[in-house]
Amino acid sequence: MIIRPGTHAGADRTWLSPASRARAETRVRNSRFLADIEPVADEEAATRHLGRLRAEFPRATHHCWGWRLWAGGEVVERASDAGEPSGTAGAPILRALQSTGVEGVSCVVVRWFGGTKLGVGPLARAYRDATATALAAAGLETRQQLMIFRVTFPHDTSSEVRRAVARLDGRILAENHGARAELRLAVTTAQAARLSAALADASRGKAKCVADGQLTMKVNPGMKS
Repeated sequence: MIIRPGTHAGADRTWLSPASRARAETRVRNSRFLADIEPVADEEAATRHLGRLRAEFPRATHHCWGWRLWAGGEVVERASDAGEPSGTAGAPILRALQSTGVEGVSCVVVRWFGGTKLGVGPLARAYRDATATALAAAGLETRQQLMIFRVTFPHDTSSEVRRAVARLDGRILAENHGARAELRLAVTTAQAARLSAALADASRGKAKCVADGQLTMKVNPGMKS
């Protein structure tokens, strides 16, 4: 396991994630390499991904893998050669992932031995190239962790409150019109520090703002931190 330094507390965190699940197949000297990329949120999801590939291809010679996950404020990396010579599979898979900076990703490369030994260098390149090809097929997108709030306020301050939310580039997720207006919205960490004061000014001190969890979303290019 490798742990890399993460974003400092309170900072807005953005990262590259696979845009979708994807597969790519390559062949080297009759050996077949099938790389499967999947976006994953945690180690349990990555383990399930590996389990599905093992179940789908039980007769394959090797099921090698690499993960890059965000956990506890750090990027955690794991990999396995799964019976291949040491350093020829798991590490090359990780290097292909690291080269793009992608996180929240699991890559499983399934190999069927074609009868000809490849040698350490060509074998490592085969695993790296299979991973890179699948990652290119998946595509990358920038994602960001947002903070969610529930805001209630008098109906007669609705226009001012909405303008305040818009100035902070907040995303309105849901709204309700009861005795008091209610918005469920998402903002970045930096925006959250300014939210209460902005809402108080907009509602003449009548808005109530309560934290309501976190959300990961694709970054809108127009959204500011």
